[in-house]
Amino acid sequence: MSIELITLLLFICLFALIFLGIPLAFALGSVAIIFSYFLLGPKSLYLLASRTSGAMFNYVMLAVPLFMFMANVLER
Repeated sequence: MSIELITLLLFICLFALIFLGIPLAFALGSVAIIFSYFLLGPKSLYLLASRTSGAMFNYVMLAVPLFMFMANVLER
Protein backbone atom coordinates (compact mmCIF):
# COMPACT_ATOMS: atom_id res chain seq x y z
CA MET A 1 0.00 0.00 0.00
CA SER A 2 1.44 3.39 -0.95
CA ILE A 3 2.06 6.18 1.53
CA GLU A 4 -0.34 8.47 -0.34
CA LEU A 5 -3.21 6.03 0.03
CA ILE A 6 -2.46 5.48 3.72
CA THR A 7 -2.43 9.24 4.32
CA LEU A 8 -5.69 9.69 2.47
CA LEU A 9 -7.33 6.88 4.45
CA LEU A 10 -6.08 8.39 7.72
CA PHE A 11 -7.62 11.77 6.94
CA ILE A 12 -10.87 10.28 5.68
CA CYS A 13 -11.27 8.17 8.83
CA LEU A 14 -10.35 11.07 11.08
CA PHE A 15 -12.79 13.49 9.45
CA ALA A 16 -15.53 10.86 9.41
CA LEU A 17 -15.17 10.31 13.15
CA ILE A 18 -15.13 14.06 13.82
CA PHE A 19 -18.24 14.61 11.71
CA LEU A 20 -19.97 11.79 13.61
CA GLY A 21 -19.54 13.86 16.76
CA ILE A 22 -16.82 11.89 18.49
CA PRO A 23 -14.52 14.15 20.56
CA LEU A 24 -11.21 14.98 18.91
CA ALA A 25 -9.04 13.17 21.47
CA PHE A 26 -10.93 9.90 21.04
CA ALA A 27 -11.03 10.25 17.25
CA LEU A 28 -7.27 10.81 17.02
CA GLY A 29 -6.51 8.02 19.47
CA SER A 30 -8.74 5.46 17.83
CA VAL A 31 -7.48 6.21 14.32
CA ALA A 32 -3.88 5.98 15.55
CA ILE A 33 -4.44 2.66 17.32
CA ILE A 34 -6.36 1.08 14.44
CA PHE A 35 -3.90 2.13 11.75
CA SER A 36 -0.82 1.21 13.78
CA TYR A 37 -2.28 -2.24 14.46
CA PHE A 38 -3.01 -2.94 10.80
CA LEU A 39 0.13 -1.35 9.37
CA LEU A 40 2.75 -2.30 11.97
CA GLY A 41 1.28 -5.42 13.51
CA PRO A 42 0.12 -6.40 16.99
CA LYS A 43 3.49 -5.58 18.60
CA SER A 44 2.88 -1.89 17.87
CA LEU A 45 0.24 -1.78 20.62
CA TYR A 46 2.96 -2.46 23.18
CA LEU A 47 4.93 0.44 21.76
CA LEU A 48 1.92 2.76 22.07
CA ALA A 49 1.35 1.72 25.67
CA SER A 50 4.98 2.18 26.68
CA ARG A 51 5.21 5.62 25.05
CA THR A 52 1.97 6.73 26.70
CA SER A 53 3.10 5.63 30.15
CA GLY A 54 6.41 7.40 29.60
CA ALA A 55 4.60 10.64 28.77
CA MET A 56 2.36 10.35 31.84
CA PHE A 57 5.35 10.44 34.19
CA ASN A 58 6.92 13.49 32.57
CA TYR A 59 6.60 16.14 35.28
CA VAL A 60 7.39 19.00 32.90
CA MET A 61 4.07 18.38 31.14
CA LEU A 62 2.26 18.71 34.47
CA ALA A 63 2.43 22.49 34.06
CA VAL A 64 -0.08 22.50 31.19
CA PRO A 65 -3.20 21.29 33.08
CA LEU A 66 -2.17 23.25 36.17
CA PHE A 67 -1.88 26.41 34.08
CA MET A 68 -5.35 25.81 32.68
CA PHE A 69 -6.70 25.21 36.19
CA MET A 70 -5.12 28.44 37.40
CA ALA A 71 -6.71 30.36 34.53
CA ASN A 72 -10.09 28.85 35.40
CA VAL A 73 -9.74 29.82 39.04
CA LEU A 74 -8.67 33.37 38.20
CA GLU A 75 -11.53 33.76 35.78
CA ARG A 76 -14.08 33.03 38.49
